[in-house]
Amino acid sequence: MRNKILAMLMSLWMGAGLVLVGCEDDGGGDDSPVDVTGTWTGEIVKESGETGTGTLILVQNGTNVTGTDHDTWTANAAVQGSVDGRNVELTIMDDVGTHLSGHVSGDRMDYTWTSGDGTSGSGTLTRQ
Repeated sequence: MRNKILAMLMSLWMGAGLVLVGCEDDGGGDDSPVDVTGTWTGEIVKESGETGTGTLILVQNGTNVTGTDHDTWTANAAVQGSVDGRNVELTIMDDVGTHLSGHVSGDRMDYTWTSGDGTSGSGTLTRQ
């Protein structure tokens, strides 16, 4: 009886180990940098309620991102930043210095932003 119980416990323990090995992270989860290369367009909403439209044209090399911003208030501002997993941090080098923090899921980027002039807001961009 004791040997049967030990055999069952060993089987359960080994089975649990196989399940855990099957769950090993293959690097394809949220830890792998998402590729944000492309043209992203969408609505910009200021905290004041004012809305506009924007386009980011981004190129990614490793975790570094460069590109340009075209929006209701800015034309052709350079963009620099980085990607960490699915999170994006960008600096738009417009006349007030705007910082954008986003989260990417597929072809959708939800973001918040703050500018050097004290304005802030949020929005959603879609990759075209």
